[in-house]
Amino acid sequence: MRSILEQIGFAEDWNTITDQAPGYRFNAGNLRIQATQVTSEYLRPEFLITGIEDQRPRALGSIQLSMPIAVESFEQGVAWIAYAVSARFQPSKPIAWLEQGRLWKHHLPWEQKQAAYRARPHCTVARDWFRMPAKTLVALSLSAPEQGAATFTFDGNILTILAGDARLPMPATGTAWTRDYSVRLASFKDFPKRLMRADLDIGVWEGKLNVDRARFDLLESPEPKP
Repeated sequence: MRSILEQIGFAEDWNTITDQAPGYRFNAGNLRIQATQVTSEYLRPEFLITGIEDQRPRALGSIQLSMPIAVESFEQGVAWIAYAVSARFQPSKPIAWLEQGRLWKHHLPWEQKQAAYRARPHCTVARDWFRMPAKTLVALSLSAPEQGAATFTFDGNILTILAGDARLPMPATGTAWTRDYSVRLASFKDFPKRLMRADLDIGVWEGKLNVDRARFDLLESPEPKP
């Protein structure tokens, strides 16, 4: 981050209190920012970004944000500094890095995670269509062998669950999955008896298959379809 701060016009500040000198400052029109290295409550080094947004006579706002001392890219670093400045703030004169950082918002870690979540394999099934397959899965789970699997596949129109000799298709909406996902059939013995939502989200996230409120560990599965 030190290199990024210098590249976007922050000046070294050798007089500020910091764990590691120098600190940095940026003064341009109605925006004043300081960046100092501190130790977080988790005993990790980080940059503390503080400052003033002067929008008088309407408002005078403060800036305070903690961020890592190392980031993935130049764009992410600039986006993080820009994020510290409120979205409603309007500089009295153009600030290039602020304009760029706001455009690069998608590089921020939480924005990246949200984008990945939206792009995860998932589909939506009406509760009424899933009730009978759910009952079948619960019944089969009671006598399922330890390694017995329930395999979910979605072609963009039909979600199909294969469990032993049972084939359970149902209408669903969403984008076709590029691969199948399997979970232990026996784990469905604890599946909730009541489905709370009219439309159920069924998808994969962080090594789990989510079915409404239930989460199942994924089994080893085939490579993505060509």
